[in-house]
Amino acid sequence: MNLPLLHDLGRRLLAVTSICALCGCLNSTVFAADNPEPVNWDRAREFLRKSQQGGQLSHEDQVYLDHAKEVRAKGGQNSAGNNLEMQRARQLTEKQKSGQPLTDNEKAFLKQAYEKYGKSGKGDSAGPTAPPPRETTGLLPLDQM
Repeated sequence: MNLPLLHDLGRRLLAVTSICALCGCLNSTVFAADNPEPVNWDRAREFLRKSQQGGQLSHEDQVYLDHAKEVRAKGGQNSAGNNLEMQRARQLTEKQKSGQPLTDNEKAFLKQAYEKYGKSGKGDSAGPTAPPPRETTGLLPLDQM
């Protein structure tokens, strides 16, 4: 048996294994960055108020606020609990619309969900507002001439 050949094969196998382990470590950090912690909305509101009142935020606080704004812009709450609450509220609303009676617990849950998220489900209980009226230019569309 040729020992130098076996020794060379062992070195190559060790190099390949090391590269695979390094790639695995890098992948785990990339996947961890894709699934960040849920946003604490009270903390984000506090940072927003502070910045709107002219206060200076630390770099970490500004990054957190930017992340919260991004999550909100995407329409997510970034929290499994909120998604489950919204899903249950939708189910109860559909049940109510179909004419089925709700239990007292279901009515209380639905009332709490409306107060928390609003009927639109996006967190504003006031609901959508109508756009302001447009100014007229006096010009007519071509199909009305």
